Amino acid sequence: MKKIISIMLVSMSILLVCSAAAPTPTPSAPCLRKIVYTSTGDQDIFEIMVMNSDGTDIRNISNNPADDLDPTWSPDGKQIAFVSDRGNSSSLVTQIYIMNADGTGVFQLTRGLGSSRYPAWSPDGKQIAFAYEFTTQGEIYLMNVDGTGSKRLTYGSRWNLSPAWSPDGKKLAYSSALWDEKQNKFINYDIYIMNADGTNVRKLTTSPDNDYSPAWSPDGKKIAFTSDRRGNADIFVMNISTTKVQQLTLNSPLSDENPSWSLNGKTIAFNSVRDNSGGEIYLMDANGQNVVRLTNSTQHHMTWQPVWSPICN
Repeated sequence: MKKIISIMLVSMSILLVCSAAAPTPTPSAPCLRKIVYTSTGDQDIFEIMVMNSDGTDIRNISNNPADDLDPTWSPDGKQIAFVSDRGNSSSLVTQIYIMNADGTGVFQLTRGLGSSRYPAWSPDGKQIAFAYEFTTQGEIYLMNVDGTGSKRLTYGSRWNLSPAWSPDGKKLAYSSALWDEKQNKFINYDIYIMNADGTNVRKLTTSPDNDYSPAWSPDGKKIAFTSDRRGNADIFVMNISTTKVQQLTLNSPLSDENPSWSLNGKTIAFNSVRDNSGGEIYLMDANGQNVVRLTNSTQHHMTWQPVWSPICN
């Protein structure tokens, strides 16, 4: 009996020592992602801005006297592609550039007589899709991330803009419009998807009004987009397999545009003029609930085009 008690005491001592030596788990810090967006300052020039996803630590990372807009992140979050009219004699002509996430290392990718717009980085980080606009024609192109190997994907008399990659990198969504001879402008934007090589084009939306600015959900099952089918611009989301459409924002007559999904698919960033005629950046749940304003810009200054960072910064 004494031997058994002795063994038990020794075992308890070992347990106590191990318990005392065990480190206390340290709670992991929350993932704080960045949001890049476009905003005009006192000089009414478009600049590329970056902030935390809670609206703090806002920084101007482009700092250039030219207009800089259409920002998008590289998949590793280390670089940003954007559009600028720097170096051009006309502000109507823009080219695509890339820079480091802190604004350094700016490098020009495209050159041409027309405007290159809406860069979209492929999920594998090897290519950038973009729209090339010349006279009354807009087409979707692909190029390598160093600006080489440009390849045209769309053909025809339509105006094709705003390419967006599916999460698996196999497809591109984009908006496309028809030319109206009587009104002398493009009308009736719809959302299309195609294979990343330009084949198998399929029309997703069929509204007689404008549907544009598509954004894939992280699981690849839905596409959020902007539409004026209710009389003003609002954010909608479509289930790709069923084509069922849900309206997320109900803010008539004020515009809500440019949806961007968070990486976990639970939150959507967008810009709206609901509090400022120039626009502010907002977040909402993926079902349209719990809208939170992030920016507080000077009245009439434009703040728009939010895009979530793919990594924790």
